[in-house]
Amino acid sequence: GSLAYVADEDAGLQIVDVSDPDAPALRGRAAFTDAHDLAVAGGYAYVAVEGAGVAVVDVADPDHPLRVRTVDTPGYAYGVCVAGGRLYVADSWNGLLVYSLADPAAPVLLGGCDTGSAQDVVVLGALPWIADYDDGLVVLDVADPAAIAPVAARPQSLYARALAISPSGACLVACSGGLHVYDATDPAV
Repeated sequence: GSLAYVADEDAGLQIVDVSDPDAPALRGRAAFTDAHDLAVAGGYAYVAVEGAGVAVVDVADPDHPLRVRTVDTPGYAYGVCVAGGRLYVADSWNGLLVYSLADPAAPVLLGGCDTGSAQDVVVLGALPWIADYDDGLVVLDVADPAAIAPVAARPQSLYARALAISPSGACLVACSGGLHVYDATDPAV
């Protein structure tokens, strides 16, 4: 589409019209602090807002986004991802939290897994991949969210903070020591 959704740490959620790349225009804003990451699905933006948890923002009207609730998480929500009707939250020392989005405006906790210090999460297929700070890269099986099981771990001493998975299957992990690349087509990394 022609809208960009931006998690701005100091200004919250900003919705920007980028239909003219030479003249992006702010359409709407939901103000709060500590916005680190976001995922947009089903007319809602799910914004990781550190110690406050996850802000659920109705973005059906991009000119007037409306914060409908905040899902309190026990840790610090740094990363979020939406896939398969679920919200995945990288919740720092609390690890990965998995929520049902059966009602997109009211996420319901299904389960969680202590991974160390989850910073970011991306879901590939049905497996969440987590940048887990000093524990490196962690891949989990969440088929049963009440009994999450590890699939693989790639320990690093480089403080994994963020990750992305390309369409070709490259898993890129941003660490304090630079960028590491893994084959995401094999979850056993």
